[in-house]
Amino acid sequence: MADTKLKQCSGCGAWKPFIEFPMRKKTGKLEAQCKSCYTKKSQEWYRANTERGKKIARDNYQLNKSRYKNQASQWRQENPERRTEIQRTWRWKERLKVIEAYGGKCMCCGETIPEFLSIDHIN
Repeated sequence: MADTKLKQCSGCGAWKPFIEFPMRKKTGKLEAQCKSCYTKKSQEWYRANTERGKKIARDNYQLNKSRYKNQASQWRQENPERRTEIQRTWRWKERLKVIEAYGGKCMCCGETIPEFLSIDHIN
């Protein structure tokens, strides 16, 4: 069963192709666990160590800030339509939150359809 193109996962014990195993960035070696087991293990660690995980992420961002900013800038330039769609969706969700916080309807006329409501409605 030890085919050269298969590797046994130390998490689930299944024999899987090499492509199913994440590669370590520093050493270039394959992880002992398949991607799904590795992801599950990582999520469990993060849930148990949320504050430490956030600190690691912040520190990593500070060390690589220019790289992150360059990647973000490049993505924005390559995906202007997607960026516009994301912004539009975010603004709509924020608008609905504010409308709900104010009771979800116009106090003057009783209008409840969000498209017709205005946050700064006067008269």
